Amino acid sequence: SLLTLTLYILTVKVLVCAQRDLNSASVKDDDENGLLQLEELIVQLLKIKDEITPNVEYGEQGNDRIEYDNEWAVEIIGGEKEARKVARSFGYTYVGPVRGFENTYVFHKDGHRHKRAAEQLTRTLRSSHRVR
Repeated sequence: SLLTLTLYILTVKVLVCAQRDLNSASVKDDDENGLLQLEELIVQLLKIKDEITPNVEYGEQGNDRIEYDNEWAVEIIGGEKEARKVARSFGYTYVGPVRGFENTYVFHKDGHRHKRAAEQLTRTLRSSHRVR
């Protein structure tokens, strides 16, 4: 949606500016703490956006075909090596880390894009003690 795209662009711009500031020679501990707080704030804002954004499916807009992405952003306890193991054990392809979000990785699942399948795959991932 337009709201999601706008929020994503603003998030990227803020993170790029913050990273540029951190890379400057005059970086202080307060700046690093500020960046961590900013990242946490962005995560919370994205969660709130998901809760308040109406769930409008393509079918409601005159298109009978509803399509779902087969990619998941997953927070894994144990880092990248563990993320690769989790992806493999559940039949996903490990895509890579999500920049700016510690212990968060993208997984991809080949197959048809259907709501029921996506919901089941999400439940299965959440059932693992290694997934937050």
